[in-house]
Amino acid sequence: MDRAPTSTSTTCTPTRRRIATYAVGYQDTNGQEIAVYVEVAWFGDVSEQEARAVVAGLLPADAVRTELYVAPPTPGGETALVSYRYESASLNAAYDRILAGEILVISQERWNDANPPAGTRVRAVSLIVRTITQ
Repeated sequence: MDRAPTSTSTTCTPTRRRIATYAVGYQDTNGQEIAVYVEVAWFGDVSEQEARAVVAGLLPADAVRTELYVAPPTPGGETALVSYRYESASLNAAYDRILAGEILVISQERWNDANPPAGTRVRAVSLIVRTITQ
């Protein structure tokens, strides 16, 4: 990324009035400044459903989930990393095909073994767009 991420804390999730910080990373390619990284970090945490609603609002409308990877919490930590890979034809067609049309979403989750999946709480999600290297 050519420019350091910037962040604000004035956004709320669609379903509740919880404040989150959005950090955005940009890339300047062929004179076009493109957001290629977004992290949403909540003050506290939100339900998995709330986090998914925020992610859905950031993905292109035609994005299709193609892969899922799960790294469960380790005995020494409480955070699971859940990664989703999406493909989007419209993203690939935009910006003179600079972007590969692939998005990786990584969710930092805290699992409650007593009541999954309702007990899953999300601390942050990151969306990363794969760029085409030249």
